[in-house]
Amino acid sequence: MKLVLWDFDWSLINENSDYYVVQELGDPHTIEMQKNYDRHAKTFTVLMREVFNDMCIRLGRTQEDFEKCLSKIPVFDENLGVIKSLHAHGVVQEVVSDANAYLIDTVLKSYNVRGAISTIRSHRAEWIEDEGSNGAECLYVSQLHGEDQPAHNCDVCPRHLCKGVVVQKSLESAQQREDSDCISHIAYVGDGYGDFCALRQILRYAQEKKGVKIALCIRKGYPLEKVVQQKAQLLPPRADRHFQFWENGRELSSILSNHVLA
Repeated sequence: MKLVLWDFDWSLINENSDYYVVQELGDPHTIEMQKNYDRHAKTFTVLMREVFNDMCIRLGRTQEDFEKCLSKIPVFDENLGVIKSLHAHGVVQEVVSDANAYLIDTVLKSYNVRGAISTIRSHRAEWIEDEGSNGAECLYVSQLHGEDQPAHNCDVCPRHLCKGVVVQKSLESAQQREDSDCISHIAYVGDGYGDFCALRQILRYAQEKKGVKIALCIRKGYPLEKVVQQKAQLLPPRADRHFQFWENGRELSSILSNHVLA
């Protein structure tokens, strides 16, 4: 079987969904909350829980407001096209993201590609009634790792999410879909620091399962491009032969089509 794993912000979409929502629906106070939080005191996911709560309670933003906003978030047309093409050819696709499941699900539905994505692996998020605000609903986000969920032991990733752990679950789940020893093709699309551990996990898998073809699609000019150079010693030898650099949807679509569908 063939597997494509998508990071979301600045990879599947051409924007950061958390920042986009705050810029479009927030005010100077919420923008300041997001910009100047203490990274040692709380994780970004906990921060966004507080920001969303403030937007819903103080500013009165609703689920309808969020969905209308997210329906306009920038996405490369070619990304949408290749997602549909991969799906038509039976390729399993998942999203592995540090955003949250509600934002991702809403965007995918808005662009009519939700059915092409089998699984969203991200922080849990749901609309719940706030007891102290006369029944107003708030978007509540829960960390994928830590808090009420098991912590990860990775010394590279932030404490609220290790994409290496998440990708390992993706690979295990994908293998269970087929009566075969390994997946034949894997592609990962990413741009950020947090994607580095995902790449490491895929490279380890490829070492263990001989014959699997991998393409690690790294966005040019974004943090992941520097990280794979700065932390090359943490990767297997000759890992860079699997790197595919892309700048826009046209380039990424071509890479995925040539690697996965050829």
